[in-house]
Amino acid sequence: MELSASAFLERINSLESSFYLVFGEHSYDVEKVLNEIKKKNQDSDQENFGVKNFSSKDHSLKEIIEIAKTPSIFAKKQFFFIQDLEINKSPFSKDFNKYSESFFQNSHYGTTLIFINKGNDIDKISKIYKLIKEYGLVIRCQAPTEKEISGLIKNYVSKKKITITQNAIYLIKIMTGGDIRLIYTELDKIFLNIKIKNIDEIVVKKYLSDNRSYNFFQIQEAIIERNYSLSFEILDSILQKEGNPGLILTLSILYNFFCKILIVHQFQKKSLNEIANAISVPLYFIDKYQTAAKNFSKEKIKIILHKIFEVDLATKGAISTNLSYEDLAKDLLMTISF
Repeated sequence: MELSASAFLERINSLESSFYLVFGEHSYDVEKVLNEIKKKNQDSDQENFGVKNFSSKDHSLKEIIEIAKTPSIFAKKQFFFIQDLEINKSPFSKDFNKYSESFFQNSHYGTTLIFINKGNDIDKISKIYKLIKEYGLVIRCQAPTEKEISGLIKNYVSKKKITITQNAIYLIKIMTGGDIRLIYTELDKIFLNIKIKNIDEIVVKKYLSDNRSYNFFQIQEAIIERNYSLSFEILDSILQKEGNPGLILTLSILYNFFCKILIVHQFQKKSLNEIANAISVPLYFIDKYQTAAKNFSKEKIKIILHKIFEVDLATKGAISTNLSYEDLAKDLLMTISF
């Protein structure tokens, strides 16, 4: 069975499995899913004895299976967290094909295996994916869209019986770079400092730390301002910090951004309110998108969107390339810049 992270967390109490594959570029959801699996299955006295961590870079699957077959002296159940799973290219994958099937078909060793891939490069025709989907649970942890981030902010605030304006939501996304963990941290800070029951952009500007130096949304701000040297600097920082998952999320944000600029072109004769509604952006920020529409023609945007599509395919291994993900990202920015 394959589920999204949110669907899994909603149904976690009714789902039982000895095998999990948790994958995706959204590290917040990956960590949340792993914590909930632990919490649901572990007794408190098993904390030190029932959990083992492995890396597919350092251990063969044969070694892990042999350990899994050995009953634990201290715990009734064992939980093996296997990090750094690289389905497409690691020796671990070949090892998996050789030793795994009989183990999956006879899951009576009292051991739960959780395979973890903090990226989006899952080959759905691989044996690992097929076996875990057949005998266990595959859980996708995809980065939320801009619209979903807005919903998460609104829901988190509403639990405190506080309302929030659309302008404030949009500003929070910009100032945090859409980082869910950071959004919740900054909102908690606001909750501690305010006594009013409504959050607007004035409150956000007063209490939120500006984390925009190097984040995903700030790169689009730099592009709007045609500050391409800053764009390269931000992108380099993201890639150093996040690696390939950071590039995947950046591609998603840039794709949505340029699609919105294309809509602004098509709505040139419409009112500001109509444009804002069409691209789901508060009226307060619409001038930035109008500036971007002046800087990028419809023809240029189509070229950029095609390039984003090509880079996305390359990061997922759908097309062959000799370029590293850093070079792919820089090639995309060159297309945007010139």
